Amino acid sequence: MKLRWLVVWVVVCCGVAGCGSNKPAAPVAPKVVVRESVVATILTCVQENRGLSRQDQRSAYADLDKQVEGGTEKDQLRLACLGLHERATSRQFRRSLDLVAAQAEAHPDEAASVQGLLALLKRFDQERVARWVQQRNHREAQERLAAEKGQWTERITLLEQQAEQDQARIKELQQQIEQVKNIENIIKNRER
Repeated sequence: MKLRWLVVWVVVCCGVAGCGSNKPAAPVAPKVVVRESVVATILTCVQENRGLSRQDQRSAYADLDKQVEGGTEKDQLRLACLGLHERATSRQFRRSLDLVAAQAEAHPDEAASVQGLLALLKRFDQERVARWVQQRNHREAQERLAAEKGQWTERITLLEQQAEQDQARIKELQQQIEQVKNIENIIKNRER
């Protein structure tokens, strides 16, 4: 009986341990590590931060800007993202362009997509500057027109005052002419 239990125990142990099995071991699947691309990271971050107020954006940018010098690549990407926010200053936007360009150098395997994003951002910056120049020119033109309007209003006021004075003088002269005519009539009537 002991022998029987010993045989059963050996068979069970071999079955659990895989002894005597002719099956090949299951191949180990390679581990796939998915890393989000630089462009996808930046664009996702931009989309997530669209609702930030100007104050929140500036505060987050200032806090992250202090950390980014010795920070991780993730911090640099987040700073670039905050600099691309619609309420970012021109200086922040240009700094983001530099950070994105640095990512193209740091990731040569993604250089084409990062360069594409960079070209798009530079074009956007050109349009932004052109719009700013156009707004500035429009504002200057409005200020110039307002100043001219003020000058013309002042000139019109002076001319209206002068016209009133001229009308009063004309009325006075007409009265004097009437008086002279009356005097002439009186003199003519006496001479007769």
